[in-house]
Amino acid sequence: MPATNQRKPISGRVSEENERQLRALARQERRTVSQVLARLVEEGLRMRRHPGITFVDGPQGRRAHLAGTGFDVWEVVALHRAYVGDVARLLGDHPGLDRREIEIAVAYGEVHRDEIDGFLAENDQAG
Repeated sequence: MPATNQRKPISGRVSEENERQLRALARQERRTVSQVLARLVEEGLRMRRHPGITFVDGPQGRRAHLAGTGFDVWEVVALHRAYVGDVARLLGDHPGLDRREIEIAVAYGEVHRDEIDGFLAENDQAG
């Protein structure tokens, strides 16, 4: 396993209210508090690196989503690939997207290629 994926214990302090919410979320998701906290930290760091990205739950599980749109990142990446990078034509056919949103999704997809390719493969199998 690459060193970047190794989990290391760290210590920190949270307010009683945050602890209560973490424990409730862990129970809801049937996970440990540590697992929930690790996911929240990872998502928070990704959102900070890629402003405009949020994370949502759905039938395919938790996934990157473009805030304020009806599009998951993998869907925009799939469109971008289908249009062979012709952003002007893509924008013309999909007025619900703007150029900046496409750039955000493509940039996220480049950094997290395995994640996005996994959703694309899953979608291909379902279709």
